[in-house]
Amino acid sequence: MPKINISSHHNHEWTELTRRVEDYLLKLRDEKLRSVDLHFKWTDADKKRAEFKGKGFDGYITLTQDEISLHVNLSMMLSPFKSKVEQSMKNGLEKAMQ
Repeated sequence: MPKINISSHHNHEWTELTRRVEDYLLKLRDEKLRSVDLHFKWTDADKKRAEFKGKGFDGYITLTQDEISLHVNLSMMLSPFKSKVEQSMKNGLEKAMQ
């Protein structure tokens, strides 16, 4: 299974960070990935990890006080599009953290 791993530093307060991550995931779902049925949920009360899943991929986002990490597992069917998906997700994450 092809994997995508993206990490980025941030300087946001926790509440602002989690809001930005939620907005990022909702934007992916509503604009970029409508056809793949993206769903996500926070896995803990502190919102340090969010898991997501769609048709042909799954993954999670982990948050720390100064870093955000995105991990995605693509199906073999989506592997030809790995670089395009990775660049799109990286650009979107960078924009969300500005």
